[in-house]
Amino acid sequence: MSTLTDAPGAPLAADARANDEAATLRRQVEQLRAEIETERRERSLVEGQLAWMSEINALLARPLNTQEIVDQVVEPLKQMLQAEASALFIMETDKQHITTWIGDRHQRHEIRLRMGEGIAGWVALHGNTVNVKDAYKDPRFQRAFDSQSGFRTGSVLCQPLRDSQKNILGVVQIINKRNGYFTVADEAVLSSVASTIAIRLEAAENHAALLDRQLLLTETQNELTARIANLNLLYELQQAIFEADNLDEVVESIATRLGRTFSCKAVGLTLVDAGRTAEYAWVENPQSPTGFQAGPRVWETSVRDEVMLTGKEALINSPSMLSMTTGSCSAPNMRGMEKP
Repeated sequence: MSTLTDAPGAPLAADARANDEAATLRRQVEQLRAEIETERRERSLVEGQLAWMSEINALLARPLNTQEIVDQVVEPLKQMLQAEASALFIMETDKQHITTWIGDRHQRHEIRLRMGEGIAGWVALHGNTVNVKDAYKDPRFQRAFDSQSGFRTGSVLCQPLRDSQKNILGVVQIINKRNGYFTVADEAVLSSVASTIAIRLEAAENHAALLDRQLLLTETQNELTARIANLNLLYELQQAIFEADNLDEVVESIATRLGRTFSCKAVGLTLVDAGRTAEYAWVENPQSPTGFQAGPRVWETSVRDEVMLTGKEALINSPSMLSMTTGSCSAPNMRGMEKP
């Protein structure tokens, strides 16, 4: 009795099936290898993005002002999303413009956009993410920068930066994905980092506002201190005038107190009575009880004459402010303020 394999052509059919099975197996192996390679690349990409996210978080952990935040995150953002360029636009205080800077701290170039201008300006105005494959096919894109710089913008991923009250602080923009286009996964990664950047920007703005308030408080305190000092000086002068027995004592008390108050090297007073002029001068003398002693006139008479003629004060802190080079203004800390 013959078997099925003894039938004519049976070996050939078996070989064909074996070959088909081998080919199918090879295709499955190749597909599996491709899937493994794809998974490996994706895992490597995710690991790289996580590493850059950690780097950005570390950079932003330090106290930074707004400009420093821009400087610190631009390069890591570009590397994290494997792009050619990135930018961080900051909302200006007028809420009508956004600004970014390119270059280093030695040579910066400012890019300023109106709200709604370009893709970044559109995102700042509307607060929505934009992900385009070809910027030149998007009507929101402004070609002026490319025309000026020679740069060619292709794919663009742009997202708003919001504070804790959902107000827009700025815009982050990533340009030209190196391999392909920006994906939904890239949007998710950028959104996560953008949240961190927004937190740091808000903190920087709050810190700057606090410094401004502290500066204003300091200025106000200084003004009050100066006013108190002036009032004290006026009180001392009134007391000195009241206690003086003659004109010479009055003039000396006024001059010496003025000299100590303004840290002058010399003080001069000119009194005019019925067309007659009397001049008094005191120069610094650390050995004197008052710190000054009577001395010769050391100020420029043209300054005095100008004050007497106009009735206006003259404040001169540099010899270059005078038409001549002589006079008391050449002395350190000398104030050429004279009144009739």
